[in-house]
Amino acid sequence: MMPNHKDEIEKLSTAMKEAKSKRAYERYQAIYLHLQGYTKGE
Repeated sequence: MMPNHKDEIEKLSTAMKEAKSKRAYERYQAIYLHLQGYTKGE
């Protein structure tokens, strides 16, 4: 069972919206998707 990362996901969502560069956005998005349960291959 996946641990609940609700707080982290909310913080990442905000950080993605405020990202100043595409690279920063992509980094936040990678972590966001990982916490959502996606694997690297998806």
